Amino acid sequence: MSTFEQLQRDPLITQEGAKDLLNFNSDTLNDEDMKEKLFDLKHDQDHRFQISWWFVSARLTLLFRQYSVGESVESMLEPAKLTFAEFERHYAMFPDEELKLKLWEANGYRYVMWLTGLAYLLWLKEYLPKIAHWISPNPDDGNDPLISLLFNRLGVEGAPSASELLHPKGYTPLYELLTQTQDKTKQQTLMQTYIRGFYKNIMNQTVWKGWDKEGWIYFGFWSFEAGMITHLLNLDDSGYRDMTFYPKDLVEYARTQQPASSPMPNRYTGRTLRVGETCTSTGWYEALLLNNRREHFTQGQGVGGEPLSAHGQTIVWYELTPEAAKEYSHR
Repeated sequence: MSTFEQLQRDPLITQEGAKDLLNFNSDTLNDEDMKEKLFDLKHDQDHRFQISWWFVSARLTLLFRQYSVGESVESMLEPAKLTFAEFERHYAMFPDEELKLKLWEANGYRYVMWLTGLAYLLWLKEYLPKIAHWISPNPDDGNDPLISLLFNRLGVEGAPSASELLHPKGYTPLYELLTQTQDKTKQQTLMQTYIRGFYKNIMNQTVWKGWDKEGWIYFGFWSFEAGMITHLLNLDDSGYRDMTFYPKDLVEYARTQQPASSPMPNRYTGRTLRVGETCTSTGWYEALLLNNRREHFTQGQGVGGEPLSAHGQTIVWYELTPEAAKEYSHR
């Protein structure tokens, strides 16, 4: 077994492909002609935007490559900061909302998941609010309850929400893991289901479909969000840590850098209500599947209404913390 094979984390990446990927993206980042056109305000704006995104993509691709070939997590920290800085530069140059990440697009959704997971696992949480602002606020570009729930749990406001998942085929297990149960065993089973279907149900729905078979363009199809949620909920990943696409070394790094967060940090207390149940704790509650609608329930009050969303998902009301509910407490 070669040294490359001993170190590589992603069995799908080849030594030759990794070398070609490094050379191509390094050449892109060092292309002075493209840099000149990018910063020439007289140059065609659409072409400038395309060049700018090439630089963003090159940075992110090289970061993925580092992890895929087995370089140390510590060695990724500075390149990760450069990657996030590239995104910042890009959206500072092109701030129009129609140019931001669109959640209805499978590619845009995946960028949000990748960036959020990387920022969390590499302990670069200062970038999390910035990622939320790189998402288009236009409802026509897609709002999503899973994205909103993730950012809320990370203590970040501003991510658009909605009543239905935009990409239920791939992301339903992850959403159910976060909303339908607090039983650790069930959560771990749902995570296994999510990772098992990651390639077919998520990556095959994006522009990157089939890239793992193309050699030099393959960078690694990592589910960084699976690692982030495993750490957030302090799940035992022994049942899925060796599954392809799960970033176990990043999770281990996160666990050495920071304690796991509670399952419901910042915004929610951990108490939930469903239709037909009786409230046991007076307070303000929020239903993500009802466009983040808030209602005040008192102890002993029954919860009415439709139990399921239009797509058959159970509507769950989450009790807000006193801090999160402050704006409603005097109404």
